[in-house]
Amino acid sequence: MSGRVVDVVYLSENADYAKYVITLALETKDEDLIKHAESLKKILGLETEKQEFKSPVQMLEESAEKLQASYEATEEEVYKAQVSHHYIGSLR
Repeated sequence: MSGRVVDVVYLSENADYAKYVITLALETKDEDLIKHAESLKKILGLETEKQEFKSPVQMLEESAEKLQASYEATEEEVYKAQVSHHYIGSLR
């Protein structure tokens, strides 16, 4: 209905993501989606009204920031990540 793709496994494992998806479904004003969103809310035991949500992009950015703060690549890892050493000869 909304053109969005939802990761069902992640939906069941992450309550914030589930709340975000339910909110999106409710905002569409589509009767079928609202019915499914309400069922999902009951199944997962979630309450979505009057709460601040983080989008999946915001959650991903926060996770990346945490990982980046705790990890620094070695010179060998940087070298392996570079593309130039993967080619034999030159590009045509």
